[in-house]
Amino acid sequence: GTSRLNESALGAPGADHAFGVRVAGADGGRPCDFDASKFSPAVLAPDSFYQTLMSEHAALILLGLAAKDVSNAANAGPRHRLGTCSWKASLKGRPVPCDLLRRAPGASSARSVVYWGPDAGAEGTSLRTHQRYVAKRQPRGQDLMRATIDRFFKEVFRFDGDASACADARDGDPALPWSNYFLAPPEIWEELAKFDLVASAWLDAAYPRDGASGGGCPATYATLHANGVLARPDVESECRYCRARHWTNWHRCRVGCHRCWSYVLEQLNVIYFRALTDLVYVHDEDACGAGRRWPRAATERRGDFEPAFVARVYEGLIGGGG
Repeated sequence: GTSRLNESALGAPGADHAFGVRVAGADGGRPCDFDASKFSPAVLAPDSFYQTLMSEHAALILLGLAAKDVSNAANAGPRHRLGTCSWKASLKGRPVPCDLLRRAPGASSARSVVYWGPDAGAEGTSLRTHQRYVAKRQPRGQDLMRATIDRFFKEVFRFDGDASACADARDGDPALPWSNYFLAPPEIWEELAKFDLVASAWLDAAYPRDGASGGGCPATYATLHANGVLARPDVESECRYCRARHWTNWHRCRVGCHRCWSYVLEQLNVIYFRALTDLVYVHDEDACGAGRRWPRAATERRGDFEPAFVARVYEGLIGGGG
């Protein structure tokens, strides 16, 4: 729920520059909080089929497409940046640093993206290493999410190889930019929104909604509803879809069945940030002065995986051009 944002994530009830996004649960939050259902009631209403699968990525798409308008409305100027994190940031060991990002390191380029720790993940761990670990928790130990991501890159970007190579890391490198906790200019927000929309449209086409398994909802859904995480407990269709053993993170989906696309989209965003932006990592409050600048991952051949191509595919989808 959005009403928990300032108290739980930011730890500062007076942070009037921060607002929540309602994408799940019954909470309405504050009057200025962003309600996804107002913009897409048929598709992205809280706890709808697609919202359940996409989780925060639905909010990233809507906010990203509106980022330039938000920035212009605030008369913030060309250096204005927008940040985002979960309301559980502090609980996850990643409290928002630098006076709630007001003192975040300056941009080294127009493509700078700031993200923070300290518990951002294992330092120096590549996406490929992470995928090997996650595969142990998927059906039959197969790396189904990696296979899905590689298929996406091959079919959309003509990238015939290991897409995880675009999110490489070595000993001594920071943790990868997990969990969609970041601060970026409106232009990067818009790019990421278009990328996530293209990826979501592809997932919908590649794994259609009627391709469901016979498994029902786990008992944990009753608890999720009682705790206000789900606005409605009638989620049989989502559960059957999410329990299908093809590309989901089975270990997590089997106890909740929700957020299944979300884990694929999170890895895709890690790839986008690592390959196409200039990352700046802030480990903790002591690093607010400069942060740690991380050059982009070197990839010799990545097909059409570039912001301009993503934009063209997006325009084709929105305009009906295929």
